[in-house]
Amino acid sequence: MTKYVSQSIIAIIAATIMLALTSCDSKSEPFNISSSEDVAQKNDTMTLRQQAAYDKALLMIKQAKVNKANMLNIFSIDLTKVPNEISQLYELKELYISCNPLLSLPLEIGNLTALRSCFITYNDLIALPPEIGQLSNLEELSFTGNSLNYLPAEIGELSNLEFLYLDDNNLTSLPEEIRQLTNLRILDLSNNKLTILPRWITEMDMNIRWGTGFVVKGINLYGNPLQEPPIDIVMQGKEAIKQYFADKEATAKAGDDVKEAKMIAEERAAYDKALSEIKKAKDENAIYLWLHEIPLSKLPPEIGELIWLEKLFIFKTELSSLPPEIGQLTALKQLAVHDNQLTGLPKEIGQLNRLEIFSVEDNRLTCLPAEIGKLTALQELRLCNNKLNSIPDQISQLANLRCLDLRGNELKSLPGWITEMDMKILWGEHGNFKGINLYGNPLQEPPIEIVKQGRAAIKQYFGIDDAGFPASIVQRKAKIAAKQQMAYDKALKKIKKAKAENVTTLYLSGMDLIKLPAEIGELTELEKLVIFKTELSSLPPQIGKLTALKNLDVSFNQLTCLPPEIGQLSNLETLFVEDSNLTCLPAEIEKLSNLQELMLSNNKLTSLPEEITRLTNLKRVHLLNNKLKTLPVWITEMDMAIIWDKSDASEAIFLYGNPLEEPPIEIVKQGNAAIRRYFEDKGEGKPRE
Repeated sequence: MTKYVSQSIIAIIAATIMLALTSCDSKSEPFNISSSEDVAQKNDTMTLRQQAAYDKALLMIKQAKVNKANMLNIFSIDLTKVPNEISQLYELKELYISCNPLLSLPLEIGNLTALRSCFITYNDLIALPPEIGQLSNLEELSFTGNSLNYLPAEIGELSNLEFLYLDDNNLTSLPEEIRQLTNLRILDLSNNKLTILPRWITEMDMNIRWGTGFVVKGINLYGNPLQEPPIDIVMQGKEAIKQYFADKEATAKAGDDVKEAKMIAEERAAYDKALSEIKKAKDENAIYLWLHEIPLSKLPPEIGELIWLEKLFIFKTELSSLPPEIGQLTALKQLAVHDNQLTGLPKEIGQLNRLEIFSVEDNRLTCLPAEIGKLTALQELRLCNNKLNSIPDQISQLANLRCLDLRGNELKSLPGWITEMDMKILWGEHGNFKGINLYGNPLQEPPIEIVKQGRAAIKQYFGIDDAGFPASIVQRKAKIAAKQQMAYDKALKKIKKAKAENVTTLYLSGMDLIKLPAEIGELTELEKLVIFKTELSSLPPQIGKLTALKNLDVSFNQLTCLPPEIGQLSNLETLFVEDSNLTCLPAEIEKLSNLQELMLSNNKLTSLPEEITRLTNLKRVHLLNNKLKTLPVWITEMDMAIIWDKSDASEAIFLYGNPLEEPPIEIVKQGNAAIRRYFEDKGEGKPRE
């Protein structure tokens, strides 16, 4: 981090002072963020702190625009999103955005074509937009102290770049386009995760060094877990690295030449052996032929001359295709071409009208030709362990088929006609069976649990009637949509009735409801609302209008988050959101000043907002079976026991079933005092008074 303190930190401090002076001297009218028409829409998922930071950054950008500022410094304000309005600073030459929790940059960054210096350091960036390449006047660019995993190829378009600081990131590779930066004087790649150095880096007109000091000129690779070349080679500099690559190339070329010659000889020998066996079989009018366990990459076309052949076995070879001459074997009854490298079958396969057993297991088939439907005598078709993602309708024409092995493929959906075939539909690991076996496919339509129940369940899923008329997936989805509309209409009817009768309690449960009618917000007298066992994935913002609500139960749904408007329910005493898919809680939960019970078990929470500490009336918090790995220090401040079990204590925080690591579970089991000591021993300070 000390490598360019004099360059970046001092620049940031100077930028802060200059911006403050510029702001103070400005005689322009102050901006009213809340009333400005062109203010960006507020992100509903932002916390109040994040929104405040966003608004502050927006004001700074607007002020810079009015002042036609050459420099903008946004330093340590908890900014998580850069306002798109930054694109309007056409005259900006220096940009500093440091020490913020930024995860990404807006695409509009590419509009700042006058930029000469850009320091976006010590944030949380994991990637850069391709538009970074539009900053053609950049001379200095720093992303020190982020979490970048890769760089866009467009970085090679920064033709005027002289200084590029990428230290303290997570880079595992470099785009070759960097070599196009012919004006580059410093490239700092220290403390990344590079294990392999590209050879082209030695062609750049820069020294390569391994050091912790300030980089005067060159490429710094210090702190990377390099293996190719080894670190001891890199420490010797550019010439040693060049020699390493040259030696490796010479060794590899010699080895490749030997290997290639050997491979060609083996393939030629295998081809000659196969051709010899084919000629021998022809001379003897053989009805059987085995070609197996040889490095055969091409089947001689002479195979088509064996017109008396009844059984052909070709397995454990290197075959990636079958020749069209295979279709001339019209006497063939059994064809086994398993354990090869086949990616497809020739359409001539359909000419084998006497074929009874066809085994193509353990290949790389991605599709089947429609001509397979002409194999009218086929009884067994074994296709397991391939890469099939669909099966042709023509298979339904194989009236004599008794075994269709589709195990271990990549089928995600089944055609409705599969239930019309006179075979059981199975989900089993073993290969000895009669029927259609689908084991090991990533099926979604129908779901695997339906397939496991067999043919009747699949027919019901597809909506196939007793007469055998299949409904398409589209039709089935239309039925689902109709059911969901019915559920919505039913819910709306109940809400309107409740409004007309001024009821204080409403139940909407056990229906295919995916969206709660916005009219729910009109029930201003409601004190208790129960919505469970539906398909709801979100609550409408109108939920915040139920200001008389005391009890809200939205358990056993598909909720992933709660709207910020939940904080408007100031009279709420109990909130149940159990057995859903919650991943986070809004900061606005702090406004539920009367809340006594917060039930959040069986969700996917990985963290808790500190705002919970402000719920002074809270007596019971259920967090069982979530995904919490770390407890916040502030949890020991709350006037409740912390418990690791399923007991029925009245005032407690229940944590059973979370994969806790900080503190470890054995500490949590000992209660509040042990947890507090754990944090103190770690040096994280005593809990606040």
